[in-house]
Amino acid sequence: MKILVTGAPGFVGRHLTAELLRAGHEVVLTGVTKESVDIYGYGTRSVLKMDITDPQECGRILENHLPDAVIHLAGIAKTTGQKTALLDAVNIHGPENVVRALSKLPPSTKDLPRTFLFISSAFVYGEGVLQGTLACTPTTPTQPRGDYGKGKLAAENIIRKFDTTNLLVYVARPFNHIGIGQEDSFVVPALASRIRNAAPNSAIETGNLNVLRDFTDVRDVVRAYRLIVERRPSERVFVIGSGKAVTIQSVFDCLNKLSKKSLAQSLAPHLQRNESTAAIIADCESAQSTLGWKPEISLSQSLEEIWNAGK
Repeated sequence: MKILVTGAPGFVGRHLTAELLRAGHEVVLTGVTKESVDIYGYGTRSVLKMDITDPQECGRILENHLPDAVIHLAGIAKTTGQKTALLDAVNIHGPENVVRALSKLPPSTKDLPRTFLFISSAFVYGEGVLQGTLACTPTTPTQPRGDYGKGKLAAENIIRKFDTTNLLVYVARPFNHIGIGQEDSFVVPALASRIRNAAPNSAIETGNLNVLRDFTDVRDVVRAYRLIVERRPSERVFVIGSGKAVTIQSVFDCLNKLSKKSLAQSLAPHLQRNESTAAIIADCESAQSTLGWKPEISLSQSLEEIWNAGK
């Protein structure tokens, strides 16, 4: 299968490309600029420039490559300080431009419908949930959190209109995923970096470590994406996560143990966020029953590999 990936140079894109290549697929990598990127285990690969805010450019790239499937990762994850017009252009209308271009391609010569997989977010759930546990399924009522969640839900509602017998449109809602290559602006690599740079028996500044998260290894997450485009199930929305709530404190403790530095922690006001202590987690029964998917890599293994990669 020929699969085009948008946002391919990013953290998830590189792991997804490796997963698809490992499964024998032909992969077309696209990004906001033309560049080369290192794919884990597969060396350097070229990335085609495809500005998802430009409908004509999207159409031209898709017409040139005629992919059997598109997995849409591209978007702006860090919404703080971004202009609303830019967020809307990239996170809402970007997916629309890509799926519209895909819908205009001639029928596949393989007598199979083309597939569009939009990577949404668990941030479409949980606004206003301040305590207790919310286990999210594909049918759990959406309550988007922040501009990011609102943009993802808006894009979902738009791209679903392109679902036909000739173009199958899917949505994946992943929870927090971690792994090698993730930017330090995310909580796990940020903690690992601070611990790595700390002197033995010292204290490091942290935010509130009692916050709960549902963490899944990125390699498990991208495996779910591959299974969706390969199997073309009748279900259209999938929740992807571990189904387990763990505290950031437990992540700190594991990384601290791996460092062998016996570090203490100091609560820093500038690192604290106004966050709920509710457990918002994935209920992946649908992914398990339909795709045969479940997480295989433990949190402790993920953290050990992240730690060792930074040595």
